[in-house]
Amino acid sequence: MQREDYSTLDLDRLLKEPVRQSVRKNTPTVIALAGGQGGVGKSILSLLIALELSKKGQETVLVNTDFTAGGIVRRLIQKNPERNLHRFLEGRTRNMNELVLPTRINHLRVLFAGTHIASYHRILLSLKQKLAQELRRLQASYVVLDLGAGSTYGPMDFFLNAEYPLLLATAAKQTLLDAYGLLRVALVRNLHKNAYQWPEWYRQLQRCGDLSREPLATVPSFLHAVAKSEPQLSEQIAAQTAQFRPALIVNKCSKKESLERAELLPVLACQVLNIRLRKWGNISYDAQVDRAVQSENLALLTRGSSAVAEMSSLVMKHILGHP
Repeated sequence: MQREDYSTLDLDRLLKEPVRQSVRKNTPTVIALAGGQGGVGKSILSLLIALELSKKGQETVLVNTDFTAGGIVRRLIQKNPERNLHRFLEGRTRNMNELVLPTRINHLRVLFAGTHIASYHRILLSLKQKLAQELRRLQASYVVLDLGAGSTYGPMDFFLNAEYPLLLATAAKQTLLDAYGLLRVALVRNLHKNAYQWPEWYRQLQRCGDLSREPLATVPSFLHAVAKSEPQLSEQIAAQTAQFRPALIVNKCSKKESLERAELLPVLACQVLNIRLRKWGNISYDAQVDRAVQSENLALLTRGSSAVAEMSSLVMKHILGHP
């Protein structure tokens, strides 16, 4: 990944400018897609979710942070000005809505972020918080965040704070292990804010779920140990982790492929990490989607694609609340 150049950022303005407390009553619902590694289809599924929401008349902003499917996303835009989140970070605009680009699709707009969000582990936390706050001020009903590949703390904060944190994997063993690793990082990150109050317990928590260690330390056993001496702390940690409820989508499933490993991931997440990983469903492998991305032909995503139909069904059921 190309390193970002932050030398032009107006850090003084961004960090000293007072945080605006007034937030619109109707803030957008954030849908964040993450995965442990590249190639599981985060970018194209982000696009499919955004297309489906806009098709149902929902004002939607797709925040594109990964150029894997960047070509087909750019095809949506009527004009291609060099406007992206870097302008906000440089202090050239204070309103992120000015950076959102209209598309050829009704109710759908795009905000290009390059790799900025994905590389925010190198940016100050206070600056990242300002970015997260501004995303909540976008004039839309839904914001779809493609967080790119990896499980660093940078994109993890956006994942943890989304109303719909969607974890993507395929049925391949390595992608499932990477997805499990992302959940483990999310668990530790979720409790990081208040960990200074219980540093020794936090160090023990960080060892939980490490599949390379024997015996395997689990979060339920950790909570049991904490409860013996500090029951209130145990309840506090359990309550905080219970608020994080990610959902799993298994992508690129073939008819010949066994999904048993994928079915075990929610079980592993519950028994080892004490995370309730909801299973939203599977998306079939569809060569038509691959051709659409390679040829940058958006029309192929509307002509009898099985993957598009399945994604549409998941959006209707889990996001828009229609069976």
